Amino acid sequence: MKRTFILLLLALLCLHLPGFSQKTSKAKVGFNAGVTISNLVGNVDGRDTRYDSRGGFCTGLVVDVPLGKTRLGFRPELSYMQKGSIISKTKEEQVSWATRYAEFDFNFVYHTKGAKGLSIYAGLGPSLSLNLPSKIVTKTHDTKIADNLLMDKESPALLRGIDWGATG
Repeated sequence: MKRTFILLLLALLCLHLPGFSQKTSKAKVGFNAGVTISNLVGNVDGRDTRYDSRGGFCTGLVVDVPLGKTRLGFRPELSYMQKGSIISKTKEEQVSWATRYAEFDFNFVYHTKGAKGLSIYAGLGPSLSLNLPSKIVTKTHDTKIADNLLMDKESPALLRGIDWGATG
């Protein structure tokens, strides 16, 4: 319940940001889609661990809000992200953690003016991801088995439920 409330609150904040810009500036709303390549790094039983990368996809909603009459802007995003890692891989079997997140990025960007209306931007900001139902996937030559991956406060949890970092 608490996680659902946070997701809805952050989504509403992202959608209402055009109202914060000045009347002379035009906020833009768009969609994003792409691929992700992620891995998991951590401490397991007192040993530092780094697993192999796993591919996924992402899709989401973007709001680009100019800040006044400058080239600076605020660009929040709400995305569905597939992340995870390949935990073990042999000739007979591959085990991976297929994690899913609702990700919120809050970037401050600098826009350049290019030829023929092309705009290139660079930005930086914090990112917060809240876990969604995820799976442990075991693939063999002829079968694929998916079990629930327990996260956060579920017992026995294998991963923390919140992922945070920086985006650019």
